[in-house]
This record gives sequence, C-alpha cells and structure tokens, in this order.
Amino acid sequence: MLFDMTTAGLNWRTALGAQRKRKAPLPSPLTLYWLGFSVSSAAYILHVLLGNNLPMISTTLAVIGLAPCGMAWLYSRALFRAGAENETWPHALVAALYGLGLLFMVFPGASSHGLMGYLASVYHLLSSAMLLLTLLEPLDGLSKSQKDRRFRIIFAVGYTAILGTGFVVALPEMEMVREPARAVLASTALIGTTIALHFRSAHPLERRARKPERMQPIGEHADLAIRLNEALHRKQVYLDPELKVADLAQLLGTAEYKLSQCITGELGFNNFNQLVNSYRISEAKRRFSDAQFDTLPILTIAMDCGFASIGPFNRAFKADMGVTPSAFRSRSKALRTKA
Repeated sequence: MLFDMTTAGLNWRTALGAQRKRKAPLPSPLTLYWLGFSVSSAAYILHVLLGNNLPMISTTLAVIGLAPCGMAWLYSRALFRAGAENETWPHALVAALYGLGLLFMVFPGASSHGLMGYLASVYHLLSSAMLLLTLLEPLDGLSKSQKDRRFRIIFAVGYTAILGTGFVVALPEMEMVREPARAVLASTALIGTTIALHFRSAHPLERRARKPERMQPIGEHADLAIRLNEALHRKQVYLDPELKVADLAQLLGTAEYKLSQCITGELGFNNFNQLVNSYRISEAKRRFSDAQFDTLPILTIAMDCGFASIGPFNRAFKADMGVTPSAFRSRSKALRTKA
C-alpha cells in the first residue's frame, strides 16, 4: 500500500504513547562551543576595556574570560573532527585548565611555591598544548573535498596569524600595548569563528557512517544488534521524531549502556542519532525516488521519515549524499524521465 511505512511509524508512535508535543531541536555541540568561546572572548574584551574602573564587574568578566583557550580547542575539534563532541576526556582537560586558571586568579602570588609551582607548570603546559592542538585539528584532514580543504587551510592560516601576533605582543617591549592588542586579537578571532560556524553549518562534515543495509553484527552484543536491526527494518521505529535511546532499550528489553555499546561497537556508528538518521535518510531517498511521492513537499517527507524540522534534515541529508534533498529529488525525477 502507498502509505504502509507511514502507518507503521504511526503505530510505533502509539506504542510509545506518541501524542507527545514536539520540541524545538537543541543547538548543535558546535554551536554551543562557539557560544562558549564567544561569551568568554567578549568577557575578556570588556575586561580590558573597563580596566579597574568597576572592580566587581571587571573581576567577574576576568573569571568568565579565562576560557577562550580551551573553548577554542573544543570548537576546532567539533569543526573538523566528526564525532568529537562525544568524547569526554577533552572536556575534562578543558575543565581542569579552567580550574587551574581560577586557582591562580584567587592566589596570584602562590604560583611559584611547592605544589602551586608544579600546578603552574601544568597550567602553562596545558595552555600551550591546546593552542597547538587548535592549529593541528584543521590540518588533520586535508585529504577531504577541495572546498573543505580550502576552508581548513584558511582557518589554519588565520589562526596562525592570530597566534603569531599574540606571541609578538607578549614580548617585554610590547608591555604598553599588550592588553589592547590582545583585545583586538580576541575580536578578530571572534569574527573568524563566527564565519567558520556559518560555513560548517552550510557544509557539514562528511561522516563515514555505515549504511543500514551493510550492518553485519559480530561480537559481544551480536544478538542485540540483530534484534535492533529488526526493530529498525521491520518495525520502523526510526519514524518517531522523538525516539530516544531509552525508548529503544525498553523496546528491546536491554540496558541503555548495552544498546549504546552495541551501536558504537558492533554497528560502527558514532552515536545513536547517527544510526537513526541513517535509516531516516534512507527512507527519504526511497520516497524521493518514487513518483507516488512527487506531490508531497520536502518538509512533509522529512517529518514523515522522523525528522522534527527541516534544518536538521537538510544538513543530515547533504552530509550523507553530498547534495541537498531538492537536488536529489530533481535528479531522481530526471532519471525516471529518461527511463
């Protein structure tokens, strides 16, 4: 029947108690990292502009302004490394760096004695490492598409220019203009990261996700992977836009952590969302290639396939196929016409 798959999705929604209100999609990790970097950089700039005129406000801004170095690294990782937002250790490292910065702000004269001296060395080492790693992230992937490679090179050159200028103004003879110069550099970095965010939003990273039809579960969670595969293929649970890993774990009668291990281990996906979206995109491609769905708007197909809004659908589809949904649909129509 024409709407068998849609009906299956509706049945699944009912089984989960689906008449739930749709929520607006949360900002992407990349956007959150950019926001953290922007707030911290803006706080530093305002701190420099205010000086000591308003001590309480200036101190608050100085505390917030400790984070640009760590946030720049997290932002760079998310900008150039697929799945980086799912790793815990970088966040822990940045948190440790920020904590040490706060410590030395509270005890400014204690950084050269005993344990504090050792911690000061760790702080400076971490800061330097993150500055270097922020530069290395775009360089680790220059074999990508030409447009992405150009973007990475421009980012690396711009960052190197800012970093190099920062080293110059740190020289003793530049003391008189050091803080204003650093504020200008922070403003430049803020503009650059905003431009980079817009570019990456329009040109998502290519994620090498395994296709649903190629999943060959092996290993510790092989049986769970088979049952998951069946739930996704036959029951089409991915059609529910609010499907969560907890819902699927409950359906399969297993613990959430086991299901997550199965998804990232046996099935080879970066996370639960990537797995589900691969099925949703596969279903959307099927409908775009079927003349019976030609009159339906792209938004309708996207939502019927499990996406809550058009933005995430367009980004996920283009990342998977390299073209927009409308371009894919037009190409499919042209191929049917020639046939």
